[in-house]
Amino acid sequence: MGPDVDCDPDTEECGENPDGGGTGVCSDDNDCSAGRYCYDDSCVSETFICTLLNCAGQPGVCDPAARECVNAEVCTSVNDCLEGNLCVANRCEPEADLCSECSENEECVYDRTNLSVSCVDPTIVCEADTRSCDGDTLVVCNANGTQEARINCREGCDGTELRCILPEADSCADAYEVVDGDSFEIDWTEFSNYYQPSEESACVPINRLFNTSGADVAFSATVPPGEQLTVSMTSAVDYGAIYLLEECVDVVESCVEPSATDFIRGEDQFVRAAAYTNDTDAPVTLTIIADTGVGTLDNPATLDFSIGLPLCEPGTYQCAEGQREVCNAFGNAYTQLPFCPFGCGAEADQCAEAPNSVCSAAVDLAAEGMTYSSTVADLGVGAQVRYGSGGSLDGDQCNFASSSRQDDLVGGTGYFSVDLVAGQRITATLAAEADMAMWISRGCPDIQPEDSEDETNLNCQRATNIAGASSTETLTYVAAVSDTFILAVQAVEEGDAEGEFVLDVSIEDPVCAGLANGSVLGCFDADTLSICNGDFPTFYGCEGGCVDGACGTPRGDRCIDAITLAPGASFEGDFANITNKLNAPSSCFEGTPPGGRDAVFAVELNANDILEATLTTDVYAGIYVLNNCPGLDTISGACEVGMLDGDAENQYVEFFAEVAGTYYVVVDAGTTATETGAFTLSLNTRQGVCAPNSTFCANGAFQTCSETGDSVVESVNCPFACNPAGTQCGGPQSPNNTCTSSLLIDASTTITDVFGKAGDVRFERNYLLTSDADCYDGASTNGRDAVYQLQLDPTEGVVITYEASSSANGEPVMYLVEDCADSTAIRTSCIASSVGDGGVIDYISEDGGTYFLIVDHTDVADLANDAFAVSFELFDTPCDTLNVQRCINGGTTIEICDERGNQELIECDYGCALDNSDPQNVEAFCQVREGDTCERPFEILTNSYTYTDSLSGYSNTYTPYIEASGTSCTGWRGAGGEVVFAVPMTEQDVLTASITSQFDGALWVTGNCDNPDLATFECVDGSDDVFGEGTETLTLSAGSTKTYFIMVDSVDFGATGTFELQVDITRAP
Repeated sequence: MGPDVDCDPDTEECGENPDGGGTGVCSDDNDCSAGRYCYDDSCVSETFICTLLNCAGQPGVCDPAARECVNAEVCTSVNDCLEGNLCVANRCEPEADLCSECSENEECVYDRTNLSVSCVDPTIVCEADTRSCDGDTLVVCNANGTQEARINCREGCDGTELRCILPEADSCADAYEVVDGDSFEIDWTEFSNYYQPSEESACVPINRLFNTSGADVAFSATVPPGEQLTVSMTSAVDYGAIYLLEECVDVVESCVEPSATDFIRGEDQFVRAAAYTNDTDAPVTLTIIADTGVGTLDNPATLDFSIGLPLCEPGTYQCAEGQREVCNAFGNAYTQLPFCPFGCGAEADQCAEAPNSVCSAAVDLAAEGMTYSSTVADLGVGAQVRYGSGGSLDGDQCNFASSSRQDDLVGGTGYFSVDLVAGQRITATLAAEADMAMWISRGCPDIQPEDSEDETNLNCQRATNIAGASSTETLTYVAAVSDTFILAVQAVEEGDAEGEFVLDVSIEDPVCAGLANGSVLGCFDADTLSICNGDFPTFYGCEGGCVDGACGTPRGDRCIDAITLAPGASFEGDFANITNKLNAPSSCFEGTPPGGRDAVFAVELNANDILEATLTTDVYAGIYVLNNCPGLDTISGACEVGMLDGDAENQYVEFFAEVAGTYYVVVDAGTTATETGAFTLSLNTRQGVCAPNSTFCANGAFQTCSETGDSVVESVNCPFACNPAGTQCGGPQSPNNTCTSSLLIDASTTITDVFGKAGDVRFERNYLLTSDADCYDGASTNGRDAVYQLQLDPTEGVVITYEASSSANGEPVMYLVEDCADSTAIRTSCIASSVGDGGVIDYISEDGGTYFLIVDHTDVADLANDAFAVSFELFDTPCDTLNVQRCINGGTTIEICDERGNQELIECDYGCALDNSDPQNVEAFCQVREGDTCERPFEILTNSYTYTDSLSGYSNTYTPYIEASGTSCTGWRGAGGEVVFAVPMTEQDVLTASITSQFDGALWVTGNCDNPDLATFECVDGSDDVFGEGTETLTLSAGSTKTYFIMVDSVDFGATGTFELQVDITRAP
C-alpha cells in the first residue's frame, strides 16, 4: 500500500490537508513540514522512510534525509555500525584502521563487551604460570601461557593450595622433587592415570604406547649444567615407560628425547632406564613421568634416580680385580662382563687366552678326571688344520671322519694330553655352543708361521667336523702304538668364539679282540648288556634288568633280545610298543620290503621241521624268517623267506629247517607311517622230508623235492649211482679216457665226475687241442680229459653245459669232434668248442652221425678242486632237412626249415611254387589266383575255348581307360574286377571273342601286360556296346606273333555275377 495523503502514519489520523492546509503534494523535502519527507510526490513521516530502508534489520542506523542506513554518531554495539566498521569507544570506526597496528603473527580480536580492539598472540591460551580450580578440575597454565592442562582431581581440587587433593606425585602438578640417590617403591594402585600419550613422540615410541595406558607417577628433578639425570624403573614384568617433560602440560609437545636409553631383561626382573644430559650453561628442571600399562597395576616397581657428572664413556672397558668391566649406556657405572677364567687379556675388553692354547701347556686329561670345561673365547688362534681324506696328505692336513664338512679349521684351539696303549680306543665328545671340531695327533704338532720356509707337520691322526654349532661332536680313535697323544678342540672359524664347551673323554681296552661281532660279553651292569662290535663293546639297555648275560624281560627290540616263542604258541602285541631297529633284507621279498617297527622272536626247530608262521593284523605289515640273528643285527644274508602282501588277509610263510637250531621270526610294519596296531604271531611246525624245491642224489637216484618239502615229487635213477658227495649222479666206474672207452650218451642226463690227481688219478692226458683247429683259438688243452660219445640222427640236436669246480691256473675247455683217434684227428674234425666255467655248446647235426665230446683243461697241473659236471640235453627238430624251403601237402603249404631245424609252415590259398632262379637258394612262394593278373592268366591253347566263372573275388588291376586323355579302347571305363586270359597268336591269326555276363561287362585285348600301364596303352581292341548285362563281342587280327591278353572286365566298381567267355581262333594259312 502506498502513502495516503489523507492519512498521517504517525497519528493515524486522515485529512484532506495533512501538512497544514496544503494540498499534500511535494517535489522535495522542502515542500514538507519538519520531520516529514517527500516520497513519491507525497510528504511522509521519518518512520515511513526508515521502514522502507529496513535499517533496523542490518548494521547501521537510518538517515531519512539521505535515504540510506549510516553509522550511528554514538554507538552502543557493533550493530550500530555498518558492515566493515566496529563500535569502539562509542564511535563507529573502520575495522581495517582499527587492526592496522597488529603484526603478521598477531590476530586482531574485537571485545564486544568492552567495545575495544586488541592485537593478540594466538599461541597464548592462558595466563602464564597460573593455577585455578574449576570445580574438581585443576587448571594449570604453563610459564609462557601457551598451554593449559585440565587435570581431573580424584579427591577434588584445593582452591587455597591450588592443587589436587591426592597423594603427592600423582600428577605433574604435584610432582615430587628428587635429588641424586633417591629411590622409590611405587604401588601403582595408589596413583591415577593422568597421562596417556595418544601418538608417537620423541620419548614415547609408537610400539610402547600400550605401556602408558595405566597409572602414572610424576617427579621433578633439576639437572645442573654438564651433569646427567638417570632414571631406572625395575619390575618383575616387562611393562611401563619413562618419559621426560620440559613442562607439565602436554606429554607430546613438551617431551624431551633422552640422551640414552637402556633395557635389561633378567631372569626374574626387567630394568628400563632413560638418561638426560644437560648440555646447557644453566640448570634445567624436568618432569619425569613413570607410566605403566592397565593390566600391570598389581606389579610394583622401583624407581632409582641419579644426578651427577658422568663416570665414564659409554661402551669403554677397564680391567678391575682381574675381570673385565664395561661402562654402561649412561656412563654412570661399570658393569662386569662374563667371567674370564684366566683374567683380563692384553686389551681391557678381552679375556686372557687359556694356557693350553699352546701345545706345550696341554692340559693332562687324566689329572682332570677325563673331563674339562671352559669358554670358547679363551682359546688362542694359531693352528690351521686343512680338510683331507685318504693317503698322501700334506703336513697341515688330517683324515677327517666321513660325513665331515670340508671346512678348514682356523679358530681358537685348546690342547689336551692323554696316554694311550696300542690297541686302546679313545672316545671324545665335545659339547659346545660354538661351531667346534676335534682332532688328535701323536705328540705336539709342529706348527710353523705362515712366512716360515719350514713346513707345518700336524702329525694328525684323525679329525671330525660334523655336528655344527650348539651340538655335540664325537671323535673315536684306536691307537696303533703306545704313546702320548694330543687331543685338540678347535673352533671352525675365528668368529666362532661364543659360549662354553665341555670335553668328556673315555679310554677302553680291546676286550673283544679275537671274538666275533655280536658276541655277548655279559652284563655290563644290572641293566645293560655288553655286545662285541669289532674289538670293543657296544651296549644295550635291558628291560627287567640284565641277568646271566641276557635281558630279564625280552622285548624283541634286537636280535640279542629276541622273544622266545615255542611251536604251537602265539604272541599278541601292538606296534605301538616296539621300535624300528632291523632293516628287512630285500632279497626275501618280491617288492619293497617292510620298513617300519619290528619285533624279533626266537624259535627252536629240529632237523626237517617245517615252520608255519602266521601274522594276523589289521595294519599293513609283513613277516620274515632268519637262519641267524647276530648281536649287531647284521641280517642282510640271513633271510630265508618273507611275505608282505597288502591284499592278503594274513601274512603266512613256511620254512624248512635242514639242520636243528635256533631260528628267528621277525614281525615288521610295512612302512614307518605305521605307529600302532594290534598283531598276533602264531607258530606251528610239521615234519618235512626234504628241502623245498631242492634236488639231491640219494639211494642211487637223482630226486626233486616238492615246493613244500613234504615229499619227493620226482626220482630218476642214476646210470652209474650217485657221486660220492651225494649231490648228483656220478660217472661210470671205469674212466671214459678215450674214444674207444667213451661213455655213450643216448638220453638227456647230467654226469658229475672228478679228473683225479696225484695219488688218486682217474682220467689221463690223452688229447691236446690247439689254436690250429678251426673251432678253437684258445690256449692248448694240457689237462686231463674225459670223452663222451653222441649218436645223433639227422636234424637231431644237443645242448651241452660244462661246469668246472675250479678255473684256477687255467680255463676249463670242452670241444665236439667227429674223430678222436688222435690229436691230429681232433684238430681237423673239431666242430665246436667252449671255454670257461658254465660254457655251452649248442649243436644240431644236419646229416646225423657219431660225435665225441671231450672235456679238458688248459692247465697241465692237477687241480686242487678237480670235480666237474657235464649236462647233455638231446632234442629233435620238426624238420627232416635243414636250410630248405619247399612245397608240401600237395603244393598247398610252404615249409621253411632254418639251420636250427626251426620249422615255419605257410598255407597258400592258390597253391605254392618255387623260385629256382638261384639254385643255391631256392625260395618257395604262394601263387596269386589264376586269372587275377597277367602273372598267372588262364591260358587258351585251343582254337575254340569256352570258360564260365563268377567275377567275385577278382581284383581291379587293369583298366582300358587312360586318365590323361580321358579315352578308352572300349569307349568306357572298366572300374570293376577283371579276369585275364592269355592267347598265343601268330601274325594274321583272327580271334573272335564274346562274353555274356550278368553285370555290365566289357571286353578288351592288349598286346603287352608287363604292368598295368602298358596293358592300358597297348590295348588293341575293345567292346562295351551293351549297357548293363548282355553280350559283348570283338574280332581281332593279330598284327604280330606274340601272346595277347584278353580282359573280361566290368564297368562298375564292385560288380559281381557270372560270365561266359567264348573264344574262336582262325589260324593264318
